[in-house]
Amino acid sequence: MPTDIKALSPEVEAARLATAAQKQLEKEKSQADLDAQNKAMKARLADKGGADSKGLSAETEAARKAAAEASARMKAEEQARINESNRERRKSRETILGADAKELDPEVEAARLAAAAEKMRQKEMAQAELDAQNKAMKARIAAKGSGDAKGLSPEVEAARQAAAEESARKKAEVQSNISSQNRARRLSRELITGADFKALSPDVEAARQAAAAEKQRQKEQAQAEIDAQNKAMKERIATRPAADAKALDPEVEAARKAVAAEKLRQKEEINAHIAAQNKAQRARIAQMKKDGGHTQADVSVSAVVFAAKLKNGVGGGLAAKLKASADGKAAAGGVAG
Repeated sequence: MPTDIKALSPEVEAARLATAAQKQLEKEKSQADLDAQNKAMKARLADKGGADSKGLSAETEAARKAAAEASARMKAEEQARINESNRERRKSRETILGADAKELDPEVEAARLAAAAEKMRQKEMAQAELDAQNKAMKARIAAKGSGDAKGLSPEVEAARQAAAEESARKKAEVQSNISSQNRARRLSRELITGADFKALSPDVEAARQAAAAEKQRQKEQAQAEIDAQNKAMKERIATRPAADAKALDPEVEAARKAVAAEKLRQKEEINAHIAAQNKAQRARIAQMKKDGGHTQADVSVSAVVFAAKLKNGVGGGLAAKLKASADGKAAAGGVAG
């Protein structure tokens, strides 16, 4: 009795082959019709000169419609044949395999049921063994009355206790050896280097201490000098009667005001000179336009040159006076300190 679900009867195979041959024949016929229509279309287009690529004759339209109807009819017939073939296949398979939902014969079904029953029996047997072992363990624990969660026998407990004691003894022995070695190493280092923790000789230690002492002395001396300078500065500031926040004497203030006034006068004079030159320039340009001339105006002295001359002639004297006053003040302050 065949059990292959893909096994088809000879009738179904013959029907499939006949359907495939018929389908191939119709496909070739349809392709030949399309080729003939395309050839005729190209000939008509060539005769027309190709003006309208979409212009179809009544014969072409009728041929296209007929081809579409034939194609739809062929598809419907093909689908009907496929449906009939599927029905025949299902009917043949049900006849061969007994219409089982999983498409298995009775022998396979019986073997599956037997395997499932055996698996369930083994599972129940294993569970029963586990239950029995758990029951026996609980009984042993209850009989001891010791409340030991591990439920171990006295022999196992004694062996564990002995192993723990041996492990503790070995750890203590190892630690004792390490401590003895460390003491011996420290004693040897003290004998060699004079018991200094950093293993330095007395000469090195003395040199280090001397260097540290010298560094501290220099630091204290520098701080004392700074303190003395600050004290002297505070005394000089306290003795000056000037209320100005910048601590300037009257001569310096007067010189500054004179310099500011001179700068303002020079600036106004420069602006007046520039305004006069601009006015004269505009007058000359207007006269030249009136006379029809186009030459560029000639300016004898520029504003920049004029400003430079003023600065060199007056500003230098004031600057020298301000500097001399500041130098005299500094010298006076040095003598007072």
